[in-house]
Amino acid sequence: MMFNRRNQVLAALVVLQLLLVAVVFWPRSTQAVGGPIFTDITTDDIVAIQVADNTGNQVQLQKQAGAWVLPTADNFPARADKVSALLEKLLKLQNNRLVTQTAASHKRLQVAADDFVRRVEFRSQDGTSHVLYLGSSPTMSSMHFRLDGQNEVYLTNELSSFDASPQASAYIDAQLISQAAADITQVTVENAQGKMTFGRDENGDWVVQELGPDQPTDSAQLSSLITRLTSLSMLQPLGTQPDASYGLDQPQAVLRWTLHPADADAQDFELQIGAKDAADNGYFVKFSGSPYYVQVAPFAVEDFVTKAAADFILAPTPEPQATPGQ
Repeated sequence: MMFNRRNQVLAALVVLQLLLVAVVFWPRSTQAVGGPIFTDITTDDIVAIQVADNTGNQVQLQKQAGAWVLPTADNFPARADKVSALLEKLLKLQNNRLVTQTAASHKRLQVAADDFVRRVEFRSQDGTSHVLYLGSSPTMSSMHFRLDGQNEVYLTNELSSFDASPQASAYIDAQLISQAAADITQVTVENAQGKMTFGRDENGDWVVQELGPDQPTDSAQLSSLITRLTSLSMLQPLGTQPDASYGLDQPQAVLRWTLHPADADAQDFELQIGAKDAADNGYFVKFSGSPYYVQVAPFAVEDFVTKAAADFILAPTPEPQATPGQ
């Protein structure tokens, strides 16, 4: 009898231990006690923010004279609405969905100081800094987060890693060139393959003027290339000062064109395409319509660097094959 009694006590202790584990580790989506993580802070109080990922990408934003800028890119202007959208989401974070209180869980949930999805730091006007780590996403609409210096990890659906981008392009007007192709009649390109002149024929179609009469231009391919030029976006601004690493002392390609060439207000433009960044393959470029050196995606400009006039010759249409028996 005493043996059965002892087994019953041991079984009860095991059940209690399992319940304790469940209480500690189970997400409290309906926890009674909870509220905002950041109290007595408004978006207007925040004057600087930095977002980084675990691969080395990071962006810094700073408020100067009431306007948000990128201080590491010679104060390139940021969009206030984009920055405010992120800050509002940060200040909505709540501590009412506790997931764990153990430091041993931080790496598993990707909220450790050396293993995270995002690290976000922002500073208030009084100099107070706050750091939090955004981690894994157990569902499409939620993610784990932790405040630096605390063991508690919470779950939220107020913020995602997409909202906290470590890329400058997420917070700026990334359009470097925004012009209408219809307002341009000629573009000259100089690269290692030689010089090309893109012009319009009597029908208004784009042609390569260096091609002979028996070498028709693939106008659709060329028109697509011109569209890429006139709607060119940047990956990130770099600053207003030149750097030897940009490769613009001897650019790989130089493009020149005139906007509204027949009008009194005609404007001449030039785009220099420099080296390709070994780290991310983006090209360094300088557009005469902006004081900033920037980086652009390879797809946008690579054809201007690598192609020659012959690459725009229209391929002959294959003749239909006769069906056997006809």
